Amino acid sequence: MPVLASPYASMTLAGTFNGWNQTLNNMSLVANDTWQYDVSFNNVTNIQFKFTANGAWTSNWGESPGTQTQFGIPLCGHREASSHTNILINAALNGTYRFTFNDASLAYSVQALSGDSVWGRHP
Repeated sequence: MPVLASPYASMTLAGTFNGWNQTLNNMSLVANDTWQYDVSFNNVTNIQFKFTANGAWTSNWGESPGTQTQFGIPLCGHREASSHTNILINAALNGTYRFTFNDASLAYSVQALSGDSVWGRHP
């Protein structure tokens, strides 16, 4: 099995649902520069999140202020390095969801693996 490459030793999905804990190292490197994390939610609503590398906020990725146009599942976009704005999902999440982030292209996605999402409205 080939060794996968990334400039980062670890990647974390940190957000309102896990106390913004940047040290969880909960994402797995599944391809070169591509990190993935599957998480189950039970009636969790309107989450905010960012990706952060190496267990610290030094390298983190969120949206640029005012640039996010999609707020439901499936969700995809491109992050901005060290952005101060969180990524938002305005829905009630019930089931298992896959978060994917590419540290080279800064593309991200969130998709439902099981369960459903009830979309809310963007504030």
